Amino acid sequence: MVKQKGLPKVERSPYKSGFGTFFGLLSLRSCPLIPFFFGPCLLDQTSASIPRAIVTAATFFLMGSAKSKWSLVVRWKSAVKTLSIGMGAAGINLKWLFA
Repeated sequence: MVKQKGLPKVERSPYKSGFGTFFGLLSLRSCPLIPFFFGPCLLDQTSASIPRAIVTAATFFLMGSAKSKWSLVVRWKSAVKTLSIGMGAAGINLKWLFA
């Protein structure tokens, strides 16, 4: 049954998987806020938009690169695909927000 269905031989704890997913998403989703931690004296909202976009793009690229570890796709292709999907969705969201 393991070979036919592709099931893992060892079952993982759902609690470990849940906590890992929660803290992974929490850390990745807080990355665009990093430019605001420098303080209002260094960066205001308008001047923080370019560093925020760069940090977000780097996060998407690293997330896609890490995703290739368990997928069957070459590392750079997975990273570029995740980057393009993520930044495309962000661009659509910005266009909708300011329209």
